[in-house]
Amino acid sequence: MRVYRLLPSIVVFAMVIAPGIAVAQYPNGYTHRPVMELFTSTSCPPCMDNADPAIDELYAEEGDTDEQPWVFLAFHLASGGDRDDKFVTDEAVERSNHYQVQGTPTAEFDGGYISIVGADSGTKGDYDQAFDDCGARDDEFLSLSDFKQVIMYVHQDFDGTGFAVNVSIEYPFDPDDRSLGLDGTLQVFMVEDDIWAFSSALDETVMIHNVFRGYAIKDMQVQLNPDESGTFLGRWDIPADVEVPVDPMNVQAIAVLYDNDDTTSQRYPDGNNHAGSERAVQAATPRSTMYDLEEEGPSITNPTLSWNGKAWEVEARMDDDDHFKSAWVFYTTNLTENSTEVVSWQWEEMILPGECVGPVCDIYESGIAKGEIPLAKDDAFFIRFLAYDGNGTQSISDVYFSGDLGGRAGGGNSDSTPLDPTITMFALAVAVLLVRRRR
Repeated sequence: MRVYRLLPSIVVFAMVIAPGIAVAQYPNGYTHRPVMELFTSTSCPPCMDNADPAIDELYAEEGDTDEQPWVFLAFHLASGGDRDDKFVTDEAVERSNHYQVQGTPTAEFDGGYISIVGADSGTKGDYDQAFDDCGARDDEFLSLSDFKQVIMYVHQDFDGTGFAVNVSIEYPFDPDDRSLGLDGTLQVFMVEDDIWAFSSALDETVMIHNVFRGYAIKDMQVQLNPDESGTFLGRWDIPADVEVPVDPMNVQAIAVLYDNDDTTSQRYPDGNNHAGSERAVQAATPRSTMYDLEEEGPSITNPTLSWNGKAWEVEARMDDDDHFKSAWVFYTTNLTENSTEVVSWQWEEMILPGECVGPVCDIYESGIAKGEIPLAKDDAFFIRFLAYDGNGTQSISDVYFSGDLGGRAGGGNSDSTPLDPTITMFALAVAVLLVRRRR
């Protein structure tokens, strides 16, 4: 077995987070990235009529951006109506018990600093204000609680069966910090975006966002002194026994650090003052990390296909100054414009550009990544690429049709034109059924 050795340039990330670097400046002038945990259900009328549309609109306007001024995730519960939500898990119920949630919808901001129960036509404005008020939390010299400034980054790496997660936390020296240390709890929630799901409350199929799927890190205790930093590792395996299988291309880690010393601060009188829940002091995603560290994911260009007599050989040019960690090609035969058919994506790992001497391979900064797709010569299919550089920064390509890359339908096309954007968005929206590749 060959061992891939990442070249020395990847130490840049460690240098960026070393003690002494100034605290990051967050979007909207916030002191940190607030987090919203929404407890909802596809069978709950006020959830589907008001709460979910409210956060979906805010997410489209502000949250689903490179800077991500705030993050949110949705825990689905069996509540209201037919109680037929397909995304209910024991861990989601356990999380609702942590906040002593009594019904849906309930939104907990920054671990209960603000708690909003129920929803109506004004909920979008309520949620927007809650993010702003959480983002304004800061040290107050005579306050009973002490808001701790924390720097946090998270990277994730897909490996074919799940995700490895790496969280870096720095606790800068703060002269107003009376506790003289950080005592926190780290959670890394794995969420899936853009899922089509049937809502019995609306009697129609709707798109739901950032659905909680499991933990990569759960209840990990973090103790840091001022000017100390630490790295925390976790893993999440994609479950095979869920009713709606997971699409890895739509999965992201949401890391949240909660302060064990603060269970009472609140926006009076709207805080969760009955559960004793730890208040959040920082949240991060791979996307927000790219923004904060000014990272760029790998460039993926010039995909080609050729038939070798047994399978389709696929190639793509990949470029990144930080070299590469892994690359994958995803493929499907049943993506059709305007179709309601479930899309089944499969995937194969690609061989990275590099040079091998014995069992060790040095990975280049640029070159051709190669892979093989085990489909028949007459199959028409669609492909997409996922790649990680040496820092763990991710890039996902456009969706390409085989007929435009030298495949069966339409002959070759040297321009390697991506699929029409309408179809591309359709692919993202309906990719709810993933079939794992056979090993």
